[in-house]
Amino acid sequence: MSPSLLASLERIHQMPGWCSTAKAVALAKVVLETRPALCVEVGVFGGRSLAALAMAIREVGKGVVYGIDPYEPCYDLEGENDPRHQAWWASCDYPDILRHAMAWMTHFDLWRYARLLNAPAHMVEDVFAAGSVGLLHLDANHAAETTLRDVSLYLPKVMPGGFVVLDDADWSCNGRHTAEQSLAMLEGRCDLVRILGNCRLYR
Repeated sequence: MSPSLLASLERIHQMPGWCSTAKAVALAKVVLETRPALCVEVGVFGGRSLAALAMAIREVGKGVVYGIDPYEPCYDLEGENDPRHQAWWASCDYPDILRHAMAWMTHFDLWRYARLLNAPAHMVEDVFAAGSVGLLHLDANHAAETTLRDVSLYLPKVMPGGFVVLDDADWSCNGRHTAEQSLAMLEGRCDLVRILGNCRLYR
């Protein structure tokens, strides 16, 4: 990883969102090691991890990452989640978050390497052919129902030998591990490569 890429990754904390510098570096390393032609991220929010992936693609010199996010509260309120989280999402200014995400992507000059699909993931999965995705990053609504839907729809898009990152694999609601079914599906079809904090990397 070049010093310039690392310096750029260390600046993404200025963007809205929760992706840490450590996670951004980990995602970038996967891109640098595997050089995927196509990456897909489900759940963009403030764009931190989308920016990290695009920065790494820029360093590789080829490829593109598609970020998918509807930026509408109804999709983040879908399924069972902690009432405190539901209240936060209900009060979130989605248009402002989207404006900031796009402005930061422009600031970092990343649009040559990134595309944003402003739509629910389950309505645009046909954009991607089966077996076409080299790296899939799943970081949308963490409710059990929606996480399982994302895994079910997008895992077949990943090419043989491709990689999947599931964010917040330890998420829980009312004592229930919401990613349990999704993890079972991933572990039944993929190999666990490593654990990246609260994320899991599969191949």
